[in-house]
Amino acid sequence: MFYWDYTSCATRTHASGLQRVSKRLLHELQLLYPGRVTPVIWNARRQTLEKWPNSLLGRDKVQLKSGNILVTPSVFAESEREGWNQNVLQTNARCYAVYHDAIPLRHPEFTWPHSVERHPYYMQELSRYKAVFAVSDASAKELLGYWKWQQLASHPPVVSFPLGADYAGQPRQSPTGWGARAAELVCVGILEPRKNQTRLLEAMEILHQRKRRVVAHLVGRANPHFGKPIVKYIESLQAKGVGIVWHSPATDNQIHALYKRVRCAVFCSLAEGNGLPVMEALWEGVPVVSSSIPATDKLGPNHGVTKVNPHDAQELASAIESILFDEDRYQEMTKGIMRTQLPSWSVSAAALWKLTTAS
Repeated sequence: MFYWDYTSCATRTHASGLQRVSKRLLHELQLLYPGRVTPVIWNARRQTLEKWPNSLLGRDKVQLKSGNILVTPSVFAESEREGWNQNVLQTNARCYAVYHDAIPLRHPEFTWPHSVERHPYYMQELSRYKAVFAVSDASAKELLGYWKWQQLASHPPVVSFPLGADYAGQPRQSPTGWGARAAELVCVGILEPRKNQTRLLEAMEILHQRKRRVVAHLVGRANPHFGKPIVKYIESLQAKGVGIVWHSPATDNQIHALYKRVRCAVFCSLAEGNGLPVMEALWEGVPVVSSSIPATDKLGPNHGVTKVNPHDAQELASAIESILFDEDRYQEMTKGIMRTQLPSWSVSAAALWKLTTAS
């Protein structure tokens, strides 16, 4: 039996990249291998796994056995799941973890304090699994580097696997003509310093000063701990007549509709494990202006992606202006999109299944 740890998704109401990964992989695994994939959650009180959704009496307990497979995409320390190591990792089951990133360690200045405190223990405990599957080559390198720094005597293999670009399971879209789209852009991500929307807002102010009529659609909730200054900045620019529309929150259908009308997507994040919004925009046939960060280092102009310094608002503004107002540049970028191979979540799930069942 193949078990999928769904605890984080079952107990959280807001959307996040981690939840996108967990939900989409589970969905595709169940489609590809019907009857063979069971979602489970960790019952902290009983210190046991239970099938999800739980039975009405809450007694649908799972006892891991030899030959069973369990994969957890969750981020947690053992102190948050007391008994996990003993009742899960010390069984004869084959236990694997999906690793996302070390952002709480590399950037504590804009990460929740609880996440900063937890992360060293989480990354140390990943060494207890049979293998770890990283969401990108950059993340795999990062985890191995951390273990080397910690001087671990031994650790499991770390293998990267692709994440899907079809965020809602929609067919891949072909780029449409320059004139069929408005001089608008979209930026998807929670409003917080790590996603760096402040730099995009500064770029929008620059374009406004250049008399360029541009509309930016920001999609995502505000981080309750760090997002208030960004919201205030949005409101101040709106009062000046700068074209900013904040969608919080937005459904997948609404995001799909935005992608169909804009000429480019902007992804100016300062740190990512994978950079899913870039691939999702390309899947929708939309050129991307992206930060030059390790998570996106394999993408460039030949893939429909323009790289910029995420700290330079002038450079960001000029890159946006080029795609929105230069038809030749836009056509060049869309040709790059059409040449780019993008994995679906079905491909991602099949790759993960092969990694676990072949071990």
